[in-house]
Amino acid sequence: MDKKLNTLKPNLSTIGGRLKYLREFAHLDRNEAGHLARVAHDTYKDWENNKTNLTTTRAYWLIDALQAYGIDCSIEWLLTGELDPPQKDSTFFIKNPIKINLKDEKKQKQIQEEYSLFCRHNPCATHLVVADNAMLPTYEPEDIVAGIQYPPKKIENLIGQNCIVTLKNNEVMLRNLQASSTENCYTLLATNTQSSSALIVHNAELISAAPVIWLRKLGQV
Repeated sequence: MDKKLNTLKPNLSTIGGRLKYLREFAHLDRNEAGHLARVAHDTYKDWENNKTNLTTTRAYWLIDALQAYGIDCSIEWLLTGELDPPQKDSTFFIKNPIKINLKDEKKQKQIQEEYSLFCRHNPCATHLVVADNAMLPTYEPEDIVAGIQYPPKKIENLIGQNCIVTLKNNEVMLRNLQASSTENCYTLLATNTQSSSALIVHNAELISAAPVIWLRKLGQV
C-alpha cells in the first residue's frame, strides 16, 4: 500500500499532504521520517493520511532534524501551507563553515571555497576537522574530511567504511563503521592501536553517518 501511495502527488492543501511532500523531497521513507520526528512508522503514516494531527512540537523536531540534511522548511508552510515550500538549503555550507585558522590566508580561502563547492553539489554534506590520532595512518589530526550524510535506516549500507558519525548524544567523530549484535546500533573502530582515544565504541546509536569522500591535508594544500 505504501508503494502505491508514494506514486500519488501529495495534496498540499492538507498538513498530511505537505508532510508527504516534505518527506519525499528529503528522499526519506516513513520509517526514517518518523525517526526524525521521534514517532513510530504508523503514527507518521496516520499524519500523512490526515487521520491524526501533527503537533507543533513534533513539527519543530522534524524541521530541525531535516536541517542536518540540508533541507530548509518553515513551520508556517508545514502547518498552514503559507510561505514557500521546502527547498534545498543553498547556504548550508555558510551556516557550517570549516573552523580553521591558518596563517596562510590564501590556503584557508582555497579550502573554504572547495568545501563550499562540495556543499553546493551535495546539500546533505557534513565535515569534520580531525581532532585525534585514532584513525592514523590514513587520517591525521587537523585533516579535514567531508562526506554526504546517510539517515539512520540507510547507515547499514556503510558497514566497513570510514565515516563521520553523529551519535545520539550529538558527539561527532571519525571512525570505521562496523556492525553490532545490538539492533539499530553499530560498533565504531579506531585504526590506530596506539591511540589514547577509545579503540572500540560498542552499541553506538547514530543519528547519521557520512562516508568520507573529501579529504584535505593542510600540509598538502
